Amino acid sequence: MEVARTPPGMVRYRSMSKRHLIGLLTNDLVGTYQYSFWAGMKAAAREEDCDVVSFNGGELGSRDPTKSMRNSVFDFVNETKPDALILLAPVVANSTSFSQIETFVKSFGTIPLITVGFEIPGHPLMAVNNASGMDSLIEHLVTVHERKKFAFVGGPVQNPDAQQRRDTFLRVLARHNIAFDLSMDLVGQFDFGITKMKIAELLQNGAEFDALVAANDEMALGAMEALKEFGRRIPDDVVVTGFDDIDESSDSMPALTTVRQPVFEQGKASLLLALDRIDGTPVSPLTTQMASLVRRGSCGCLSTSITEAARRLPKTDLRTSPSTALGSPDHVASVYEQCAEIVGGSRYAPHLEELVKAMAVDCLKPGSDTARSAFVYLVESAFHADEENDRWQTFLSRLRIASLRFLPADPATIFSFEGLVHQMRAMSQERLGQSIAANAAQLHRWARSMHESACKMLEKFDDEHMFQTLAQEAKSLQISTLQFLVREPNLSEGEFRLALSIVRGARNNLPPKGAVISFGSALRTITKRSALRSSVVVEPLYFGGEQLGFLMMEMVSRRGALMDSLRGQISASLMGSRIVNLAREKPSKGKRNEPILA
Repeated sequence: MEVARTPPGMVRYRSMSKRHLIGLLTNDLVGTYQYSFWAGMKAAAREEDCDVVSFNGGELGSRDPTKSMRNSVFDFVNETKPDALILLAPVVANSTSFSQIETFVKSFGTIPLITVGFEIPGHPLMAVNNASGMDSLIEHLVTVHERKKFAFVGGPVQNPDAQQRRDTFLRVLARHNIAFDLSMDLVGQFDFGITKMKIAELLQNGAEFDALVAANDEMALGAMEALKEFGRRIPDDVVVTGFDDIDESSDSMPALTTVRQPVFEQGKASLLLALDRIDGTPVSPLTTQMASLVRRGSCGCLSTSITEAARRLPKTDLRTSPSTALGSPDHVASVYEQCAEIVGGSRYAPHLEELVKAMAVDCLKPGSDTARSAFVYLVESAFHADEENDRWQTFLSRLRIASLRFLPADPATIFSFEGLVHQMRAMSQERLGQSIAANAAQLHRWARSMHESACKMLEKFDDEHMFQTLAQEAKSLQISTLQFLVREPNLSEGEFRLALSIVRGARNNLPPKGAVISFGSALRTITKRSALRSSVVVEPLYFGGEQLGFLMMEMVSRRGALMDSLRGQISASLMGSRIVNLAREKPSKGKRNEPILA
């Protein structure tokens, strides 16, 4: 039965009553790109009422053990019986041959698979048009800022996105007959620290360049640190640009000019494609989303919100005696045309109409005060976690422009209207400041709780003490659900000891030594025994070259780096317990019993 598409935000009615489970195959959730994609998936899952699980399995073929030790997660994907899978490029695109990729994909059998950022024949691809975004960026640097001496920092040479961004960079320079010194062609592996080191080496060797183009924002930010340490002014001496538009890009000093990948939107769209494949709805082999240039201070430009605020209404549109009034259907239509894309499309049209009409009432009827509440309601309704910091400033600038020609030739009304816009600008900025401060404080509290919990776990190198500590600290760590699976040599292949089980805040009673369970059963305990939708992250536990088990967690929204830190601390505690137990079991070779640990 074919299922018709529904407008964004509405739950589709499927032919099956089963709540679907969609799996994400990613290297980790530490990177901003991966985390934003996961946030988009979770947002769509909330709207579509399905469960999602992220298998944080590292990079296939990597020589870095901190990446390859995660790979064991992928061995248990089939056991969880996902209805569809979404594969992110970093898993396979950096260190893996095509034959290895084919073997990896075939291991999932007939499970519908969506690939993101990397083409695998026979599977629908979700991609971003890297070429158009990079082309716009280099054109801007050449034609607007007249830069001619470029340095380039690329990603892993096997990564398709990295290849396309570099190829486009070289193509635009050739189009303008600008020579490029290949000694300035660096590989930063999409890594902040590696790039900072390589740019520092360039500068130490006396390299001269007036523009630095990085293939992602992490590398651009690393390059900016190196440039500042060597006394280079940005953008006066060197303009710096990135690609992706991660959160830190708009917060850097100066703010980073970049190309925005709609990563959050990719996560949402990929989940909808996965549901289409489950339902049997035809899916295009290629879904492409556009990347867009974001001008900021690191190239010498003003931000979009400042540019929008300075925009003027064309003289041909000025009307001192409009035939249609403030708050009229024509006024609403004009605002919708200018602002719908920023607000989030047709689903918020009623809220937008309510705001426009409320502003008209407040301007024309002294004592009325409804527009501010209407604005707050619109902002709260249309808010999403991945929105740009200047989103609502840009919205207000466009609303103002769209409204000017509907204002009567009455100074008092014009003054009231401009006053409302200024009030809402102040409200927007205050809300942004409060949000940033609240998030920072929340992350600080969580990090402090994590540190305190880790100290308690490490008071004794003892498994039971660690499990008890985790159970007691779960609430302060804001972990609602946790399945702690431990590998043990006496168990059969595929079996684990379920040492701790917390589901929806309630701890399940287990035997003193835990319960023997399979990976799939542990996950289904979370996803199949609740009427509530689940968003589960599977983190591998390992220490050095030792595989220790897995954590299945459902947490409040947290940055993946903090989650990974918790995983590392639990792994260290578990490994410490094993070492102590082995030392206790080993007979003493000497005449005296020497202390094992100081």
